[in-house]
Amino acid sequence: MSIRVLLADDQALVRGGLRKIVETEPDMTVVAEAADGLQAVDAARASHPDVAVLDIRMPHLDGIEATRRIVTADPRAKIVILTGDTDQTKVQQAVEAGALGYLLKDAEPELLFAAVRTAYARPAD
Repeated sequence: MSIRVLLADDQALVRGGLRKIVETEPDMTVVAEAADGLQAVDAARASHPDVAVLDIRMPHLDGIEATRRIVTADPRAKIVILTGDTDQTKVQQAVEAGALGYLLKDAEPELLFAAVRTAYARPAD
């Protein structure tokens, strides 16, 4: 059984790269992509991913508010925030909104795999 992953990033090249990386893993499948926070919320409702990987900075709705809305709609949702900067205030806000953790965009692919698997394995509250 594959871990169903939603990817949300406003940069198409980043999203495409993430998809290629995630799909190298035999236990992961990308079930949806989103180019902004509103699309991420809609995609989460439609595809019911096991784990959503959301960019913290997206148009229309940032990753923090998207996390909040996804978790409000489904308290069992498991979200990992992806960020390009080390602004701990934003990361803390994302965790308070319901994200299980965060990953820097310059991390090695193995850390992405570990973050997705760790989030997936976490029991629902």
